[in-house]
Amino acid sequence: MDLIVLVKYVADVDNIPEDAWDTERGTLRRNRLQMVANPLDDRALQLALAIREHGKAIVLSMGPPQAEEICRRAIAHGADGAVLLSDGAFSGADTIATARTIVGAIEKMIHQGLVRDPLVLAGMQSPDGDTAQVPIQVAALLQFPLIPYVAAWRMKGSALAFETLQPRGRSELILQRPPALATVSKFIPDLPFFTSLERMGAAADAIVTRWNRQDLGLEEPLVGLAGSFTRVVQIFSPEKKGRAAYRLEFGGERDPLEALPVVLGTLRDFLRAGGERESGETQDAHGPSSGEPAYYEGECAVLCERERTGPITGGSRELLGAATVLAETLGTRTTAIVPGEVSPEELDQLARSGADHVVSIPAEYSGAFLPEEQAHAVTALVRERRPQILLVPATLTGRVVAPLIAAELGAGLTADCTGLQIADYVGRVGGRETVYGKVLHQTRPALGGNVMATIVSLRGRDNRSPQMATARPGVFSVLDREGAEATLEKFAYPAT
Repeated sequence: MDLIVLVKYVADVDNIPEDAWDTERGTLRRNRLQMVANPLDDRALQLALAIREHGKAIVLSMGPPQAEEICRRAIAHGADGAVLLSDGAFSGADTIATARTIVGAIEKMIHQGLVRDPLVLAGMQSPDGDTAQVPIQVAALLQFPLIPYVAAWRMKGSALAFETLQPRGRSELILQRPPALATVSKFIPDLPFFTSLERMGAAADAIVTRWNRQDLGLEEPLVGLAGSFTRVVQIFSPEKKGRAAYRLEFGGERDPLEALPVVLGTLRDFLRAGGERESGETQDAHGPSSGEPAYYEGECAVLCERERTGPITGGSRELLGAATVLAETLGTRTTAIVPGEVSPEELDQLARSGADHVVSIPAEYSGAFLPEEQAHAVTALVRERRPQILLVPATLTGRVVAPLIAAELGAGLTADCTGLQIADYVGRVGGRETVYGKVLHQTRPALGGNVMATIVSLRGRDNRSPQMATARPGVFSVLDREGAEATLEKFAYPAT
């Protein structure tokens, strides 16, 4: 078994100089940014070096020519070689276009015999984009089994056993045989800070293989900006706000330590409810409109999540509230996609939270969470129903399931949105100005929260895939539509 380690060349988001941000033009001066290797990718390399026995550990990076620096650094730490994907045609790539390029390189490495039976390792996310999408989508496109959120490992006989983070607790997944792809969490040890002068000298003389678009045999429409399903339409400074907090007060002569169980219980209920407040954040879903017909058609759907054995999460109900506001703007309905059986009480709760229709999909909660199973079921449902918008909670579960669904559908996906709005987008096609009516504008933090970006997805209509977005719990408000009702159906998967 050989190992391929994906290493990203990223901006050091903890040390961004003030003059890197052009506040008048709303753009970044990227030549002012200090670039480093993604810290979690360093941990992936350390894991590869630890489990490597008779195979090789090859680093694979995609970036400008300067990214050769982190390739040589990886060799100095013990990697057996490095491949750098560098081509002006790759610039402007979103996550799916990046994943497609990396997949082309991995397939070439396998075909040329550079690696055999590979286990691909990558940090679970990077600090600049923080989407956690690329490794997941690489696995989906390669059809490799996925092992997300690795926190520890051990040998179990001749097999590798990985301890992985689960929605609640940890679980052990065993890799019987490669190929596979695993994403690495912060619980894996980091690379040593220093390496020997001898290794540094050898790395300086090592050959770093460079491949461009033609080397990978990829057509121009598949890579870079041309191959991207999403497009950044605005970059701006984030609004400065104080940190949100929940405050509990108690007085008298009572010992504060005696009240601790009550405080923790109240906080637990607050978080389970998704952080509901008497007057939470509301969104203005109405953006500029020219009167053009909507570019997309279909309903607004939300993939809901459950606690391990019980209620639908508060974050899911928050997204139902956001979807309902969007659906009202578009003149369509809101559908909740719910794993497992839906009780009458849950149907009532979902209706009050904004759902007009509820679809129950098969789910198994007795063992470790297997994201591919849920992703396949949701993908089959979406292909049949063709919603124009699909929202997913940006949780430990959602940040794996959503990229898998997007890769299978060929859909644009924006992660960790803090704002969702329906508005017209004016773009240029063939040198001519074109109006895309009533598309979803998705706003999210980027570059470690130092900037905000608004993103649209225009390619989905070509293959009838939805505009997809995730949002973290606590961003939107839970609706309470007293007296509302919703219809319920069960979706059979696999189809009988």
